[in-house]
Formats: sequence, C-alpha cells, structure tokens
Amino acid sequence: MKQILLFLLIVFSIGKIQAQVANQPEDYIICEDPFDGIAIFDLTSKNPEILGTQNPNEFIITYHFSQMDADLNLNPIANPANYVNISDFEIIYARLEEITTGNFDTTHFILRVGYFPPDLGPFEYFICSEAGSDFGIFDLTTKDAELIGGDPDLVVTWFATLEDELNNIPIPNPFAYQNVVSPQVVYGRIVALSTGCKTIVGLVLVNLSNPTPNLSPTPLEYCDEDGDGFGEFDLTLKDAEIIDGYPDVSVLYFETEQEAVEGSNPLPSPYANIVPYLQTVYARVTYDVPPAILPCYTIVELDLVVVDGCLVITIPPTNIYIDEGDANGLAIFDLTVNEAQMIGNYDPTQFLFSYHATFEDSVFGINAISTPEEYQNIANPQIIYVRLYDSAGTDFGLAQFTIETDGVLGIENAFFSDLKLYPNPVTEMVTISASKLISDTKVELFDVSGKRIFSENIEPVNGTINLNVNFLDDGVYFLTIASEGNSVTKKLIKN
Repeated sequence: MKQILLFLLIVFSIGKIQAQVANQPEDYIICEDPFDGIAIFDLTSKNPEILGTQNPNEFIITYHFSQMDADLNLNPIANPANYVNISDFEIIYARLEEITTGNFDTTHFILRVGYFPPDLGPFEYFICSEAGSDFGIFDLTTKDAELIGGDPDLVVTWFATLEDELNNIPIPNPFAYQNVVSPQVVYGRIVALSTGCKTIVGLVLVNLSNPTPNLSPTPLEYCDEDGDGFGEFDLTLKDAEIIDGYPDVSVLYFETEQEAVEGSNPLPSPYANIVPYLQTVYARVTYDVPPAILPCYTIVELDLVVVDGCLVITIPPTNIYIDEGDANGLAIFDLTVNEAQMIGNYDPTQFLFSYHATFEDSVFGINAISTPEEYQNIANPQIIYVRLYDSAGTDFGLAQFTIETDGVLGIENAFFSDLKLYPNPVTEMVTISASKLISDTKVELFDVSGKRIFSENIEPVNGTINLNVNFLDDGVYFLTIASEGNSVTKKLIKN
C-alpha cells in the first residue's frame, strides 16, 4: 500500500510540475514614423502566446526587468498594458504562475522599436525599344540600390500589383520583367531586416521608342583627284537624309558600331577616311528631347565612297515599276531605260554603264549584270546599283534605283494596307501583323543578291506571325508575305 501511495504522489507531483509551461512568445516590435526609439507596449498582448492552450483562469502572468526578478517574483512591471520602453532594444521576462500551487515557469522576449524605411521616391525606370512596341524587359533589381539608399539593413521585394503585395505573391523573375502596359506601376516592398518594418513604394515603368530615321541612306561620295583612295568627307551633308524629317533628333558619326552604341569618340567633320575607297561609318540618331531621361537611339550605317575622277550622275535614275497583275513578284526589266537621263552631258561614245546587284560590286566594278536589257528581278522590290565609267576605266560615278512588280512602287496592295513589321531593325524575333492575315501565309526571305534563304507556310495567330531571324547574319534582307492571292515585300534589317 505504501508503494502505491508513493507512486501516486510521484505521478501527481510530476503532473503538477509539468502543468505550467511559459511558452516562448514572438519578439514585440513597433514600427514608428517619425522614429524616436520610444513607444507604448501592451505587454499583456503577449499573454495568449505565453499561455498557449492553458486555461488563463488558472494562471497569473507578471512581467519583469530581469530573470532574477521573474524567478523570485520581485518588482513586477506596474502597468504592463501601457509600458513605455527604456531603449529600442529591451528584454522583458515573463513569469507564468499557477494560482493553486504557486508553481511557475518563465520565458522572455525582446521589445524593439523600428523605423519605417524611408520612401525616397518618386521612382521611374525608362528603357528604349523598337518603334511600335510598348513592351520591353526591365531588370527591376537594378533599382534596389536607389530604393534602399545605401542602408544595408534594407531589402527589396517586387510585386506587380498592390493586391499581390498584400497576398505576398512576388514577381517570380524581377531580373527580367516584361511590362504589360506602358507606362506601368510596379511596387517594391522595402523591409528592414532587423525589425521587419516595411514601406511600399511605386516604380513607374516607361517604354520609350527609339527614333525611326532613314536606315538606308545613299553613300557619301568624295571625288579623288590623286587616285590614292582617301579624301575628306563632310559627314553633316548626310544629316538631313538620315533624319528624314523625324522630329527632335540629332546625328553623330562614329568609326565603329561599338563606339556608336556607347556614344564614345564621335568623328569630326570633315572626316578623313582610314579605309581606301569604301569605308562604312555609323551614324547614331538620338533624341534631343526630352533631355536627361534616356538616350534612346538608332544606329544607321553610312558608306563613304572615294570615286576616282569625279564622274557625277547629275540626273539620278528613276525607279522602274511593272504592273503585271499576276502577283508573283517576278518580271523582266530593261535596266537601261534610265541611261538617256543619267548620261547628262557626257559623251555616250566615251562613257559606259554597268549594273550591279550589290553596292560593293558597283564600287569595285565587279559582277556586272550580264543582260541589263532583259533582267529578271531576284527580289521584290530590289535595289539596282549603277556605275557610270569612262572607256579607259579610270573614272566612275555611282547611282541606284529600285525595281518592283505588283507592289508598292505602283499602287499599294490594299489587302496589306495596315501591315506592320516590327521591330525593324531586328536582332532575334520579328513580328508581322495585319488585320487580314487570317489564312495560311507564305513567308520568304531574300538577301540583297536575290538569293532565297527562307521559305515557309505559316498559320497566323490573331493576325500575327512571329518569325525568328536569329539565324541571319547582320545585313539587309527582303521579306515577302503572300496570302490569299496577295503579296507584299518589305525591307528587313538584321542587327
């Protein structure tokens, strides 16, 4: 019997000892603005966390400044529901005591007074993209440093909407976020790591269009009297042709494409070429207004040509258009019909013409078209390059004109009146859109020599065809779109 009573006493004692548990509460943080480090804390708001599932009617909770006071039940905080902290980092000790037995347990938590991270805005993020497109890729994380202002305690998380922030649904890839409209506001949550205090700020995303100047200016020629292939070029003579009426832009010229992209080391004018006879320089067309936002620009290639002997075609050739009506994009052209006007005052017995498929061939007088009186085009439209030269082969002049059949040199095909091709120039994916692109469409690509390099039937989706041209080398191409007996050809520039 004694053993049974002893066992019950031990079990009862263990049960009583384990009956009270002071659970560990979360730290108590108050965020304030303006920040002074002092706040009023309701310590009793921690009672439910400390009690857990225990009956509050069976316990007394007191709060103390030290572990010793909590253990000995000394110096309890007099008004725990309205406690004013002593510092912005303070430890409070809680004593949970069972009323009937006096058994107790203790725990502690930290009081913190934090500050709301400052809103240093307004914030704006501008990028440049091809004309006609409102969409672009934004690396939102590049704005993190601007938002936190150098404070190492702050971190930024990005959200597409305020609702997403409330539901804690961040943007999955803030390094490459594509806007859905322009302008668009996204939201950054700035959080202080030490306290969890947060501020929500807005960031306006704006997609600006690059200028759309003339991407195919005629070459700038220099008449070379000493035949060494070098001369001085007044580059500014090409400003108006390149700008082509586009408002609020200016032009600078560079020796390399990389320098044009960077905007570094612009060329003086006049400029002395460093490559004999034919050199390509790069014009950078940049907005003058609005200032100081973003230097959106477009790069245009300009050929500098040194011509021996200074032959000049004073009356340029006119474009040739043949309307066959069969919409197949092919015809037989007499390229020589312009010779009477191009010869001007030169003696036709002493000066000759040759015709070429590329500008480079016309400069160097190679690969002339063998039968210019009966020439079948190899692209539609196609540029023909003319070389006027003397019978001795020492002097020459250059010109160019366009030939086309069943296309835009005559009456624009109304079927494709709203056709858009963008971006152009393109680096990877070009979009073809038109309201009447509904049925199966044949898409073909030709290089400047007329060689077909791509041909495929594609089914449009909502009047749109997306064509990956990443496989193309940089240069000029002709894109032919044919659908429902109609066709159109557009120039495409691959960068």
